[in-house]
Amino acid sequence: MPEDEGPAFEDMLVNVAGTHRPANEIYAIAEKEYHSRLESLSWLESEIGSNWREAFTQYAGSAEEDIEAMDLVIREMHLLRAFISIPPSPRVQ
Repeated sequence: MPEDEGPAFEDMLVNVAGTHRPANEIYAIAEKEYHSRLESLSWLESEIGSNWREAFTQYAGSAEEDIEAMDLVIREMHLLRAFISIPPSPRVQ
């Protein structure tokens, strides 16, 4: 989304993610994490003997819930978003 259609990325970092790290530092962290995840997915493929995308698409979901795999991902994203938006509780000393 172009910045003229929404808040600046730096504003989102502060107001949504609750961080004052500069955008280039966040990008570097995300890039490192991305490559780490690719390595993990490559290892997973060697362990399961299948392409991870195919395995993900064929995943039937939890036996306890009748939820599509992508719905599980979206639910986890909402839980994470709720977690980072709740202020930390005061420390008890």
